[in-house]
Amino acid sequence: MRSPTIRLWLLSAGAFSAIGTLFTVQASMRGVPMPFAKLWAASLISWLPVALLTPILVRLAERYRFAQGDLRQSLIAHGIGVSGFLGIGGFMMGAFEWVLPWERQGTMIAAATAAVGRFIGLDVLVYLMIVVAAMAYAYARDANEQTVASATLRGQLAEAQLHALTSQLQPHFLFNTLHAISALVTEDPPRAERLVARLSELLRDSLKGGMQPETSLEREFALLEKYVEVQEARFGPRLQVTFAADAEVLDAQVPRLILQPLVENAIRHGIAPRPGPGTVEVAARRMGDALRLSVRDDGVGITIPTRDGIGLRNTRERLRQLYGNRHEFTLENQPHGGVLCSVDLPLHR
Repeated sequence: MRSPTIRLWLLSAGAFSAIGTLFTVQASMRGVPMPFAKLWAASLISWLPVALLTPILVRLAERYRFAQGDLRQSLIAHGIGVSGFLGIGGFMMGAFEWVLPWERQGTMIAAATAAVGRFIGLDVLVYLMIVVAAMAYAYARDANEQTVASATLRGQLAEAQLHALTSQLQPHFLFNTLHAISALVTEDPPRAERLVARLSELLRDSLKGGMQPETSLEREFALLEKYVEVQEARFGPRLQVTFAADAEVLDAQVPRLILQPLVENAIRHGIAPRPGPGTVEVAARRMGDALRLSVRDDGVGITIPTRDGIGLRNTRERLRQLYGNRHEFTLENQPHGGVLCSVDLPLHR
């Protein structure tokens, strides 16, 4: 792999070869009485010292950019730089031109010394162009690096926040399930024992995904079914939960534990206060480029505005962290009773 300095030399050689060729074409079009090949050779060899010195000027421009607190040092550095470029660059231009047989007059030293004064105006302009371009590139590169670093930091922060939210949700999920089982310990010990076994399976499956933020809809449904089994055993005939999903979306990626708090909310606030039996419907279907998850209950509905509990609050925050403004979350009463909670997500496999 080439070093940055070698790449810079190759780039400057190519750039100033192109400039030398352009000058040759212009001179030829103006009718300069010299064969094109000789004009071209003279032009290229005149720009060769600039190509050789460009990497040094670029490094100088990157180091001294007239930044705040660096103005005096930058003025001194570029004063020395332009003086050295005028002297060394002009001397090299004259010496290189003298090498060409048709340009040779007097001694090489005399030709090189005369070239310093002859090229002074052009050399100052070239120095300024190289230094300004190098500074602009350096500032643009730094700004891009800062943007990338800032985006990486934001991504790491969002991931850490997402993991914290998931970690917070899992204990909440566990405690509510244990509370559901504890209600059966005295009135129906065999059923409570079976539910403890189901809870063990539920926790084992929920921990398999580790801290991965997403899972397939099929796995999310399988985990939710174990949770529903615990709740249906607790409520008995008072609760029925149904599942419906289009086959084409079962491999779609969804946030882990996204449906459990929605179903829990429907059971706790919709079905539990209801005197008779109730139903919770969990569905997933494709809506164009989106996946719609819905949890519908026929419970008592939202009677008064309430603040989100941990489950809903974490659900909203996790959706925001994962998808930004590319998702929709709605929770509303239905005309014939009950509540519909819908989540629209970008559909991805």
